[in-house]
Amino acid sequence: MTQVNHMKAAFTIKDVEGSIPTFTGDDKMTIQNWIEEFEDTSVLLQWSDLQKVIYGKKMLCGSAKQFIALQRGLVSWAALKDCLTKEFEVEVNSATIHSQLQKRKRQANETPRQYVYAMRTIANQGRVEDEALIQYIIDGIPDLEANKQILYNSRTIDEIKKNLELYDRMREKSGRKKPAGKADAKGESSKDGKDAKEKKDAKQTTKKAHCFACGSPDHAVKDCPHKDKGPKCFRCDQFGHVSSNCEQPDKTSKKDEKINRVTVDEETIAIQVNGIDTLAILDTGSSKTILREDEYVKIGSPALKPTVRLFRGFGNARSKAKGVFDAELTIQDEVYRNEVYVVPVETMDTRMLMGKDLLKQMDIRILGGQTTFRKITAIEDGTPVHEVKGEESVPGNRPKDEDGDEVSAEWERGGLSTINYVEPDEVSVRGPYAEEIKKLIDDYKPIKQVRPKVEMKIVLKDQEPVRAKPRRLSVQERQILQKQVDEWLRDGIIKPSRSPYSSAVVLVKKKDGTYRVCIDYRPINKKIIRGQFPTPLIEDCIDDLASARVFSVIDLKNGFFHVPVAEDSQQYTSFVTPDGQYDFLFSPFGLCNSPTEFLIFMEEVFYELIRRRIIRKYLDDVVIPGRNEEEAMYGLRETLRVAAENGLVINWKKCKFLEREVEFLGHIVGGGCVRPSNEKIKAVQKFPRPKGRKDLQSFLGLTGYFRKFVLDYAIIARPLSDLLKDNKGFGFGAAQEEAFDRLKAILSKEPVLRIYKPDAITKLHTDASKLGYGAILLQKDSVDDSFHPVYYMSRKTSDAEQKLHSYELEVLAIVNALKKFRVYLQGIKFRIVTDCDAFRKTLDKRDLPAKVARWALFMEEFQYE
Repeated sequence: MTQVNHMKAAFTIKDVEGSIPTFTGDDKMTIQNWIEEFEDTSVLLQWSDLQKVIYGKKMLCGSAKQFIALQRGLVSWAALKDCLTKEFEVEVNSATIHSQLQKRKRQANETPRQYVYAMRTIANQGRVEDEALIQYIIDGIPDLEANKQILYNSRTIDEIKKNLELYDRMREKSGRKKPAGKADAKGESSKDGKDAKEKKDAKQTTKKAHCFACGSPDHAVKDCPHKDKGPKCFRCDQFGHVSSNCEQPDKTSKKDEKINRVTVDEETIAIQVNGIDTLAILDTGSSKTILREDEYVKIGSPALKPTVRLFRGFGNARSKAKGVFDAELTIQDEVYRNEVYVVPVETMDTRMLMGKDLLKQMDIRILGGQTTFRKITAIEDGTPVHEVKGEESVPGNRPKDEDGDEVSAEWERGGLSTINYVEPDEVSVRGPYAEEIKKLIDDYKPIKQVRPKVEMKIVLKDQEPVRAKPRRLSVQERQILQKQVDEWLRDGIIKPSRSPYSSAVVLVKKKDGTYRVCIDYRPINKKIIRGQFPTPLIEDCIDDLASARVFSVIDLKNGFFHVPVAEDSQQYTSFVTPDGQYDFLFSPFGLCNSPTEFLIFMEEVFYELIRRRIIRKYLDDVVIPGRNEEEAMYGLRETLRVAAENGLVINWKKCKFLEREVEFLGHIVGGGCVRPSNEKIKAVQKFPRPKGRKDLQSFLGLTGYFRKFVLDYAIIARPLSDLLKDNKGFGFGAAQEEAFDRLKAILSKEPVLRIYKPDAITKLHTDASKLGYGAILLQKDSVDDSFHPVYYMSRKTSDAEQKLHSYELEVLAIVNALKKFRVYLQGIKFRIVTDCDAFRKTLDKRDLPAKVARWALFMEEFQYE
């Protein structure tokens, strides 16, 4: 007992506080790690519970100390520990840990042990297998894979430490520049370990003695003889001010170069630096081309020329370039000579940035998701050709960057002014007119010479505001939402708002796993007085393409965003996020009047072309038909001219040019024929067996959209449609199964119909039974001299119709077929083919039954035989 008491008296908190880290709650140390270290020390020194409470509070700083000061009743270590854990416990998911391990690279001054310990510290935040940690350790070493073969023999953490030391010695002996731990490796391989330790201690002592007030290495700041003179300026070596307030010009460095933060999802460019492959990213914000130091090592560490140039990286931290070298850069088989600056690893995330000095030597085109480069040649007087297509530029009227280069308006907004930016989408161009079409795309500039007099005005039924609270989102969802909001703000689509109205934001997951930002306008849509404008009929749109043999399709990008919102109506479009509230300046998706206003907008923009029958449109889909390629090209030129004058932004990815067949409104149209689109056919084929009424309604809705392609559709589908009656239970039996499979089989064969032509010979075939009746509209093809179906019509009979005589059913089929096909048959001569010869004879009689008389009177509108 005496010995224990003596030990307790011999060690106070002052004696051991250097071995216990303080906990602030704001640094990287987790509360779990701090508690473990504190409890290990308390067990070793046999502290009582009271001592743990007192010493534990004493080791708290910052936010942790402030938090505990506000608490009451913490009279035991268990209570103190539980309180700290609940407040400062941070759950780190495995994805975050793996991301940190992936980003952590070995620093140039790290010994093998320091590097491994740093990686283990990250891994200890969760559960990471040793095999995975070893792989991350190897991946974090900036060297060629061939040079790291010895490291792949490691099976345990101890082995990777030993192999790292051996790897450092091998690099040193081979004469390659050592990327990490060079001085330490020498010390460890020295024959006299004691001398190495003394040198290391001396070095640390010297480092500690450095004076941060005057810069002298001979004394510490507390012993500085100049501390009464105020701070020292390291630019002019005078006291009384710091370098940031110095009026003297900087003699040692030029203006800092800014390095923009480049995210991993930006497109990378394959490039060779002195024959070694690497990846680079275009950065028009950097005037110089920059290479990260670890990549510099991989290309063989060519000789560097000294430089005083500074770069400003993440967090505005200044970093001096290691040097600059003349490089031979190969991009898509073109060779460029350019200076490349080498910067420390921590300066930027990306391997290499292609700055403006290199971009000026090339013409860049982003097209179809691919970036192509073309070396700029020189004209006769030796002046380099450097034209930015699609950019209006008046020399001398633009601001200049630090190198004296003019900055375009697009550059001022953060765009790529040195790039002929067509669109990062796929453009389908082929045939003899391919070059002309590509030139039309290259020259297309939505310059808004004509502004349509259309803007969306919103009128409410009452003035009671609709308010929504911002919905809670996960960290990932908030990042996605903020990225979209920032993009809309940058493009001038939205503005910050204080509107009394607000709608909630919803993130909808798409099929590819990405998210679409949507606004839930349902509450305010109920208050809006809806606008009216006729929507084109899909059948009419398709029929208009009967004589065309060549098609181009133009699709607008974010079509609704072309329609401005009236200033006094912008408050009604307001939406709220966890980080702010915003109004739309242009018509948003989800607002009930947006489609109507867009239809009006498109009608005004293309009114003249529609009147001249040059284009056919449906919402943002514009089809340019032609009987031949010359006619189609003329229509394409006119359409792009009008679109550019009105500032329309085109979604080139969905455009088609001079195609023999195009997809339009869910159909494939071409050669005077029409069939269901492949996407719709696949949807029918993959449709699962219905399990309830809603599933059955969906299937009948999908197949019913193409019922004109199916002979006797209503009769085939009758077992299914009967299940939807109110007095019927849902029983999917053999009859329903057969009907379900038969409809899928018929549509899977890709049925084809001819598009109606007013001048073709036409026949109407009808037939009827107690289950239903139908009709086929046929026309004769002048090429093969045969009749082909244009439209199938069918209906199932009602309970009352089933009681009619067969003669009356046949007549009913004819009458309903004439009603259905009235737009096609009125005004032309055609022939009716039916099994009911009695009806023809009845019409010749003087006295007709009332019902037959009404039918006969209706048929007098048509010229049939």
